[in-house]
Amino acid sequence: MEQLHLPQICCPFPASISHLLDDVHAHNMYWVQQFNLAPTPQLMAAYRQARFPWFVSRIYHTADYLELCLACDFCTWLFRVDDLLEQLGGNKRQHERVVQEMIRVLEHGQASVLSEQATLAAGLMDIWERMKALCPPGWQRRFIKNMKNLFDATCWEADNRFAAQPPGIAEYIKMRPYTSAMYPCIDLIEMMGQSWLPDEIRLHDAVQQLTLTCIEAVCWINDLVSFNKEQRINEPHNVVLLLQGEHRLSPYDAIREVTEVCNETIRHFQFLENKLLTGGKVVHKNLPHYTAGLRSWIRGNLDWSIFDTERYGVKVVKRDEEYLSFSKIFLEE
Repeated sequence: MEQLHLPQICCPFPASISHLLDDVHAHNMYWVQQFNLAPTPQLMAAYRQARFPWFVSRIYHTADYLELCLACDFCTWLFRVDDLLEQLGGNKRQHERVVQEMIRVLEHGQASVLSEQATLAAGLMDIWERMKALCPPGWQRRFIKNMKNLFDATCWEADNRFAAQPPGIAEYIKMRPYTSAMYPCIDLIEMMGQSWLPDEIRLHDAVQQLTLTCIEAVCWINDLVSFNKEQRINEPHNVVLLLQGEHRLSPYDAIREVTEVCNETIRHFQFLENKLLTGGKVVHKNLPHYTAGLRSWIRGNLDWSIFDTERYGVKVVKRDEEYLSFSKIFLEE
């Protein structure tokens, strides 16, 4: 079995994890069972191995108990939907039915109890009602828009699977921020501590650019750790696999190239954040909270991917003693 060593991923942000992890874990396990989101032993085993409470406890580590439980339930639901849509492959009709069902919940507060995806719809209804109780109307409208953009992007993926045609790299890079579900997940940063940003700040070009850079860093990390899993199931939407095919690179060379892009993206994020917070052109009391949340997304997602979850089959070769700068990992092929 060949071992593919990833070049070092540079992530100079400090690691943190919520002291509420055990309580959130207990809640999330109950919630998954309440809405029957893991109805088979195989799905329950996959849920346990994924360790979603660790995921949100690293990323939203400053949140209180109710906020963190809500984030955990939402992210668990997102991963379950992502897996389902991936399993549907090129079944466009079924894919569209799932998407329409979920949009109906968000836009009209309706969830059919008779559909094949009734449990997913009921879970989303519960999440959405709890979100609406915490979040102002402007945030709710933005969240719905970001969720609809996510579902549109998953339909693009379904079209590619139906045509049995992988996307070009340029098109993939354009669509990846939307297929990643990162925009609605980043919306949750403001929910933590009720640190809302007005639209003129949240939609400012400098804030948007910083947000996109964070998303790109998270996406490249995810593609690096998941490419072996996605290769096994013939899932074409991964930049490592696309580089191998389009540029005729070896797996290692494709990994090295994506890692270099990832590291440069994180360095660019640091530059943009410093410029945003010290430049004085965009000022709001909650902006430092928001940018810290973006940093936590990069660091927390990386740590969960290589230290906590079994979802990607990633093994740790070397862990930096100070747990700050570098992680070296490998994938089994």
